[in-house]
This record gives sequence, C-alpha cells and structure tokens, in this order.
Amino acid sequence: MNRRSRRYSGKKKPLSTPSIGAALGAAASLLILVLALFIAANTDGSSANIIGGISVLAMILAIATCVAGAHMARNDNFEKISRILGVVVPAIATACWVILYCIGILIG
Repeated sequence: MNRRSRRYSGKKKPLSTPSIGAALGAAASLLILVLALFIAANTDGSSANIIGGISVLAMILAIATCVAGAHMARNDNFEKISRILGVVVPAIATACWVILYCIGILIG
C-alpha cells in the first residue's frame, strides 16, 4: 500500500482558546484552594474573614469556568483535547470547592 494514501490530508483543527482559558482559570482556583488551606493551617484562624472571602470568589471562579468549559465543549470547530481539558479541569476544581464547603458545614 502506498504511504501517501495513509497520511491525513485534512486541515488540523485549532485549539479552543476559551476552553484553555477556562482550564487555566480553574487551575488558578485550585491554586487558591491550596494556598487558602495552607494559610488557614498556619495562622490558627486569625485571618478567617480574609481567607473566607477570597475562597468564595475562587469558588465562583471555578463554577464560572465550569459553565464556560461546558458551553465550549459542544463546539466541533476546535480540537477535541482542548475542549475536554476545558471541561475536566473546571469540574475537578468545582468538585474540590463543593467538597471543602460541605466538610466545613458538617464540622462547623
């Protein structure tokens, strides 16, 4: 069989910039989660109001990126890996925040 006939001749789809942006926003939200947990463990609760406010904003960011990633997942004009990345990372970030808040409600 000729080698040329097995090559992909179609045009490659571009990466989805909004999906990658959603994944980066969710990664930033996860970083804020880790930093908030680290600061809360080391300050013995003396900065609870500031950390709580920042954490709520980071949770809203995670939810917003999850919605944006899910919205872009339906667009077939972009590469599949970037669309999957735009859904999975925000879903993990949102799940982490929801689990942390549920644990806080159960303990508090």
